[in-house]
Amino acid sequence: MNTLLEVQQALAAHLELPEGDTAPTSVPISGGDTHQAIDLRWGGGRWFVKLAAPGERAMLEAEADGLVALAATGTIAVPECVLCGAGQEGAWLVLAFETLTAQGDEEALGRGLARLHRHLGKAHGWHQSNWLGQSRQSNEPHANWCQFFTRQRLLPQYETALARGYRDALAPQFEQLLPHLPERLNHAPKPSLLHGDLWSGNQGYRRDGAPVIFDPAVSYGDRETDLAMMTLFGGFGPRVLSAYEQAWELPPGYHWRRQLYQLYHLLNHLNLFGAGWLARVQTQLRALCDEL
Repeated sequence: MNTLLEVQQALAAHLELPEGDTAPTSVPISGGDTHQAIDLRWGGGRWFVKLAAPGERAMLEAEADGLVALAATGTIAVPECVLCGAGQEGAWLVLAFETLTAQGDEEALGRGLARLHRHLGKAHGWHQSNWLGQSRQSNEPHANWCQFFTRQRLLPQYETALARGYRDALAPQFEQLLPHLPERLNHAPKPSLLHGDLWSGNQGYRRDGAPVIFDPAVSYGDRETDLAMMTLFGGFGPRVLSAYEQAWELPPGYHWRRQLYQLYHLLNHLNLFGAGWLARVQTQLRALCDEL
């Protein structure tokens, strides 16, 4: 039995499909870096199915947990979670299929993101770990944002990079940067609910122009981290950020902090995809140190 057959059996039981229902059709979807994705049509419905190895069930459960948390805010649409589970052959996450385009109401995305960020937690962090790509993120709550970002985000990625042989390339400037973080991150951000991995590949627009976000790595933290990710690789029009700032102005010092938050993602890319990202990380470190 393969994983997709296990998914079909679980979905049939969940939806109470009658025996002898029409045979399902499934089409692979390209574009994912981490898991296999399937467009599954069956029983009059259509689902987006993400398939993973049996030991990766926790990754998919964390993603589902994040989607449910985002949906509960009623601020920006997310795909509906239908089913998450695992069998002998693999793990799966089943979502309602969304037909999305690359263009839509950019102002609505900016305003919706600002509303999302106004949903606040008691501390920076989350009730469980989750994943950024294949990298596990610890989310142990901290009242102090600098401590959370340093201990739960930046240092784990830096230490992984050192273990992979990049000490000589990174340590001099990173060790110069580290003592300045308490001063530079003293803006006391409120613990906003974050998407956590908001690059352009994790959002789209419905046919009516409404924005949809997906594939989150949710936590509470500095709202600027979502904006930093959005501006790291491009893909978001200027109207998105303009609408966001009109809804919720950014505090002084954002430009430097944005570069710091982007460093976390660049280190993650270095650790996941190799030395081709080293020059980009070094450039980011130099820019941060030059502005100290």
